[in-house]
Amino acid sequence: MERENVLSEELASFRQEWAEELYDNENENVIKIQDEEQLQEISTEEEKAVEMFIKATKLEKEGNFNAAVVFYREAIKLFPDVEFKVADYQRKQQETIEADEKEEEETQQNQSLENFNFEELTKQLALMHVTGLCSPNLPQTTTHISALPSELLVNIIRWVVSKELDMKSLSQFSLACKWFYICARDEELWKIICLRTWGMKCCAPKKYQNSWQRMFVERPHLRFDGVYISENTYVRAGEQSVDSFYKPFHLVVYYKYLRFFSDGRCIILTSADELKPTIQSLKSPPYRDPHIYVGYYRMTGEKTVNIFYSYSTKPNKWEIQHKKRKNQNFVVKNTCEHNFFMQLELQNTKKSKNNKLQWVDFICKTKNNLHDTTSENTIEWQGYKPFIFSRVKSYTSSTDSYLSLY
Repeated sequence: MERENVLSEELASFRQEWAEELYDNENENVIKIQDEEQLQEISTEEEKAVEMFIKATKLEKEGNFNAAVVFYREAIKLFPDVEFKVADYQRKQQETIEADEKEEEETQQNQSLENFNFEELTKQLALMHVTGLCSPNLPQTTTHISALPSELLVNIIRWVVSKELDMKSLSQFSLACKWFYICARDEELWKIICLRTWGMKCCAPKKYQNSWQRMFVERPHLRFDGVYISENTYVRAGEQSVDSFYKPFHLVVYYKYLRFFSDGRCIILTSADELKPTIQSLKSPPYRDPHIYVGYYRMTGEKTVNIFYSYSTKPNKWEIQHKKRKNQNFVVKNTCEHNFFMQLELQNTKKSKNNKLQWVDFICKTKNNLHDTTSENTIEWQGYKPFIFSRVKSYTSSTDSYLSLY
């Protein structure tokens, strides 16, 4: 009996311990589930805040400031440190995109190498019978271009490149056949291109294995087959309404244009008009817009571009009448001369080379002819956005002069 009592007591204590363990495990599971739910709630709030913040930045770029402020406030309410979270989110997103692109490129390269059959290519090349550098693909009833001498074809290429240095058309021209490719790589042709780009004092291409073509490709240079555009904005106060709590404002968008020519000239324009008609107005002189200024540029060093342009202001009608009353022989002359000096740095972007001009300095010198005084002011250029190049096909669609040194 005593043994049975001992066994029953041990069994009861074991059951009690087991029940306590089960209860503790259930509590731990409940706590874990609650913690996970709280973490999920926090993560969802952070995600919502990030989405609202990104949407607010998009609205701000579009100019819808009122809606942007609302989304900014909601995002900060949900998660106060949302700015740092957005920066981490964008950085991680960019890293994943770059990693995926790199992995995709590697897989494509590996697949192309695996599928490439060098033996088959060798057999096909052995069976080919190529005669000459240029041959007609279809039967011709007239004289084929291959009958021309190479010297004449090089002259045709000079018209293709033209004084605007249309290098895009030159590269497309060289893809036609082997003969076109060889003529488009003529060193004398590329020498003229380099001299037109950097001037007659352009040094010999010793750094570039004595190749003028390689020098043009690798050395930083301005582009002439389009226009550099800088898009800028500023906020202007609107008309005051009856409600003093509401302050209307306008977001004004305007553009700065820079077009360079191979002879050392450039044209400068600041306008708030639409892009397309304004770009067309910069095609060729005479320029109808009075705000288009003709200047001169010069590259110093490898990437620095110095620009100079000026304009003059005439006296108003009241000053002319007042002077004429005192002196009948009064001659109208310019009262103020404004000389501008711009310094820009040529840079590359992910999309292309030599298609970005970053501001370095901007100075204005004003000379008053009436009072014989001169003043110099540094313009606040830090708020200006950089110039981005845009190729304009109409600039090189036709030309009146071929590529030459002069």
